Amino acid sequence: MKSTFLVLFAFAVFLTHGAYAKDLAVKFEGTPTANDLSVAAQDAIDELVEDGLDFDQGSFACFEAPLFDLSTGRRIGTGVDCLAPVPVDLSDSQNLLDTGVPAALAFGLRIEAFTFFLLPGGNLANHGMTSVQPFYPMVGNALGAVTHMSGSIPSDFLPGGIEGATGRFSGWIGTVVRLSGAVNLSLPNDQIFFSCIFIIEQP
Repeated sequence: MKSTFLVLFAFAVFLTHGAYAKDLAVKFEGTPTANDLSVAAQDAIDELVEDGLDFDQGSFACFEAPLFDLSTGRRIGTGVDCLAPVPVDLSDSQNLLDTGVPAALAFGLRIEAFTFFLLPGGNLANHGMTSVQPFYPMVGNALGAVTHMSGSIPSDFLPGGIEGATGRFSGWIGTVVRLSGAVNLSLPNDQIFFSCIFIIEQP
């Protein structure tokens, strides 16, 4: 019985590892200033647009920060997160309140985001919608270091995902990206602190 359990456990670990080993997990972290992009980052975005990415940069505030491999902590590239708030219909929020949803959740932010992953050998552009909600005071917010949590879980029923890819990632169009992050939106001078984890599913 014990040996059977160990075999089943080992098989489950193998399946779990196999399911996630193909995914690319990166951390986007830093305190960038809006629209203060390096020449290299801007050139990479321009190349993706020239290749057909439907992205109007003038409608977004773009933030550049390092990308780190989540498993090793080593820097592996550069990320650019371009954000545009989507107006929230207050009647929608009131409808949520009427169903008993707490006010802190009913009045969050909806963000349209283009996130660029500039990596060795190629670049990726992800497009999707993100929910941004305030932390409950002093609960899970790193003692005030972050003010809001952000998240996006891909769905087959919603548009979004990798819409631009170059180099070794040229076959990744249509794959999905999952976001789990935290930000500080209280900083001055058009700065935001980001600590966001992206899981990019390989084709």
